[in-house]
Amino acid sequence: MIWTTLIIGGTVGLALVWIVAELSPRHPKLSAALENLGTVEVDTSKADFRAQLGRLMQRGVLSKFGVNKKDLALVGATSEQHSANQALMGIMGLVIPPAFGTVFVLILGLPAPILIFSLPVSLGLAVLLMWATNLTITQKAAEARQEFARAVATYIELVAAERKRATAATIALEHAADVADSWVFVRIRQELQLARYKGQRPWDALKQFSKEIGVPELSDLADIMRLAGAEGASVYEPLRARGKGLRVQLLNEARSRANADSERITMPMALMGLIFIALIATPPLFKLITS
Repeated sequence: MIWTTLIIGGTVGLALVWIVAELSPRHPKLSAALENLGTVEVDTSKADFRAQLGRLMQRGVLSKFGVNKKDLALVGATSEQHSANQALMGIMGLVIPPAFGTVFVLILGLPAPILIFSLPVSLGLAVLLMWATNLTITQKAAEARQEFARAVATYIELVAAERKRATAATIALEHAADVADSWVFVRIRQELQLARYKGQRPWDALKQFSKEIGVPELSDLADIMRLAGAEGASVYEPLRARGKGLRVQLLNEARSRANADSERITMPMALMGLIFIALIATPPLFKLITS
């Protein structure tokens, strides 16, 4: 009985650690973009199980638990990988309640039929964990999209500086992307590199990339640079104007979010004030009533 309890307890502990690791914030991954840079063959024997789980989650009713593909592309994950993670979280949700129930039966001596009540809890926890997996991706994508927009504002200014030095449109985009090593600039460099390998014009690649990840600010840069590359137009002033306008837009959005957060805090603060007043006023009231 002791070994059985230890094994079940270890399994539950590993499951909880796995859940915390999956739900903890992470930096956006670049694996999806790096996979497009080459055709390196890897050992897929270990990935077969996860791939099967991913394909299973994309069928029938389970496909309703999917998430926006633009969010997945932005954080560097594929639909199959996300579906496999969802399936694993769902399996953990199904396993954890019966495991706890078994521990209680063995340690506390509860009747074994009580394990039947863990079945609806298992289904509810599985759905909750799969929903939490989607919510994690959505939150990561929202934060990454804001960071991407801020970096694009800087990137536009850098491209404008390159164009002021009479640098060609294609070279200006590449030189500006080489300035920083943040994940946003790395993704932009990768897209420009892929466009060069494919013989695609860089502004077309950035336009397509902006649609894939849902960042329209990058599409505006691509439209401006298309004028410089295709028609040879002077785009220094439009770039500076767009960069300034984007900074103002992002600042206004940040202020709006701050105001919304302040409004949400107002009600809890008012409630805490009422509770504090009630705590102070209660003893005198009781004394007045009793006297």
